[in-house]
Amino acid sequence: MGGSNPDKNLKAQCIKTGPFASYKHSEFGCISRGFGSDGRIGQSSADGLDGRFHSGNKIRFPSGPEVQTLIDNNKDWESYRNMIEYTIHPIAHLFVGSDSGTMEMTWSSQDPIFALHHAYIDKIYAAWQKSYGAKDSAYQGIQKSNLPVYNVPVSSVDSLEANCIQYLEPGALNPIPATSTTTTATATTSKGSNSTATTAITTGKATVAVSSP
Repeated sequence: MGGSNPDKNLKAQCIKTGPFASYKHSEFGCISRGFGSDGRIGQSSADGLDGRFHSGNKIRFPSGPEVQTLIDNNKDWESYRNMIEYTIHPIAHLFVGSDSGTMEMTWSSQDPIFALHHAYIDKIYAAWQKSYGAKDSAYQGIQKSNLPVYNVPVSSVDSLEANCIQYLEPGALNPIPATSTTTTATATTSKGSNSTATTAITTGKATVAVSSP
C-alpha cells in the first residue's frame, strides 16, 4: 500500500513507496498519509472521538474482544450506528490521514486503504446483523425504501447474500461447500515417467486446489 511518516507537526506527506506512489488526482494531487507515530494524530482530529480510544492526541485501535464488546453493548440500530461513527470507523481514518492526509479529507475514498478499512467496517456490521439486526425494524423500519441514486430497496442490498459476500472468521479457510469440476491430466516427463496432476476448480468461488504427486 505504500506509506510515509508525518513530519514533526504531524502533517501528512505524499506516499513515496508502493504501487500508488506515482498516483496523482486532478484535484487533490498525490495520496498523502500521516501515520501517527506512537498513535499520535493532529490534536483537532480527536474531537468527538470516543474517549476510551484516545488520550490527548494519541489514539489506539480497539482489540478484537473490545470490538465484540462494542457490538454486544449496542443492540439497537441507533446505538450501534453511533458506536461505529465515534469509535471504530474514524480511528483508521485519523491514524492513517492525521489532520491533512487523504484519508482525513473529503477524498478519503481515493486512498486504497479506504477500501480495506470499509470492508472491515462492513464485516463488523455483518456481525451485528447476525446477532441483533435480523428484524426489518432493526434498520429503522425502512427496508422497503429505495436508496438514493441507485433506486433499489434497502432490502435488496442489506445482506451479505444479496451481495455475494462471505466474511471468514479468524483462522477459517474456505468453509463454503461449492460445486466443483475435477480435471485429471497425465503427462510423460523427459525421463519417461508419468506425472498426474489433479486440479479442482470451484465454480462461483475464488478457490483453486492443485495437487501434483
